[in-house]
Amino acid sequence: FTLPILLGNILQLTYNLADTRIVGSFIGDGALAAVGATATMFSLFVYFFMGLANGFAISTARYFGAKDMEGVHKTFVAALVMGLGLTIVISIGVELAMNPFLRFLNVPEEIMSDSRLYIRIVIAGLCITMIYDVLLASARAIGDSLTPLLTLVVSVGLNIAGDILLIVCLDFGVEGVAI
Repeated sequence: FTLPILLGNILQLTYNLADTRIVGSFIGDGALAAVGATATMFSLFVYFFMGLANGFAISTARYFGAKDMEGVHKTFVAALVMGLGLTIVISIGVELAMNPFLRFLNVPEEIMSDSRLYIRIVIAGLCITMIYDVLLASARAIGDSLTPLLTLVVSVGLNIAGDILLIVCLDFGVEGVAI
């Protein structure tokens, strides 16, 4: 059970590594700086939602262990509803406070536009990230650590392929790495 989780944590790191390598190699220093300048904000949201999903998974695991499938269902639905609700609130908050956030992070004016574009696209996808986190945490909660690992392998592969397609082949720039 633990080995797939450990491998998954290592794979999770390849998202940022792949993005950084591809952006730095094919777009340039300005784009790499724009993506890097917002990495802290992006990581904050990703880890917040992972923590939220894992917190709900504790209740899910408890109900699953008690063979209370109605409880499992209720905690799963609650995780999705609360997670999506928070995602919407956070997305609106970030959009409204985008410039102060970026100034707080000391983003230089010359990369402000690319940083703003990158974080807007990432924030637009937070609902998908939340659903993904709830699904994987719920699977682990009922004792399945292999499916989340395989899902992560596919996800990392799609991220790398998407980066190459959108950045290298289609020249989308910072927008491509965010997508």
